[in-house]
Amino acid sequence: MLKMKKNNKKHSKGFVLAETLIATVFVSVIFAIIYLNFYPLMGEYEKREYYDDVDSVYKAFILKEKFENHTPTLHINDIKNTLNNVESPYIDISNWKLDSSYEELKNELNIDKAIITYFNISGLQIALDDSSLNLYKNDPDFREYIYYINSYSNVPQQKENKTAYRLIVKFKNEYKTAKNSTTTDKYYSYANVEVDVANDK
Repeated sequence: MLKMKKNNKKHSKGFVLAETLIATVFVSVIFAIIYLNFYPLMGEYEKREYYDDVDSVYKAFILKEKFENHTPTLHINDIKNTLNNVESPYIDISNWKLDSSYEELKNELNIDKAIITYFNISGLQIALDDSSLNLYKNDPDFREYIYYINSYSNVPQQKENKTAYRLIVKFKNEYKTAKNSTTTDKYYSYANVEVDVANDK
């Protein structure tokens, strides 16, 4: 009788141990699955935290207003001819010298890079995929943002005597690493807005 009780206790302990191991393995697998799926999303969230945030969109809108006020002096056909160039389906306006106020505005907004392209950016994205062109090869973050922007098959409804383009801007932001500190760190943010360019009459 005593032997049977001892054997039962041994079997019971063995069964509890097996249950514990199975439960531990099961929970570990669940946590591993959650980690593998959740961790990349956190990385993407942190990266895209600076995509089209309110401050960046507002600054891009200010630049857009400045650009639109100067485009009457530009010929829409010249813009189209430049954008139709397969090797350069965009116009880099980062270093344009429209006037002194434009230079001041660029410095005030901390513009690192600014380009004009068609509202439908599929052509620009295709050009980025062309390894022979090496567009923004040295700026992978800017490339990634361009890939991130939704590509629309239809442009906005054309306004009278105007054509819609897209302004894509990269801003260089600085902040103090600590209160009352003279040390600063930097990060980049990105935004894009629609730009209306007056057509030639």
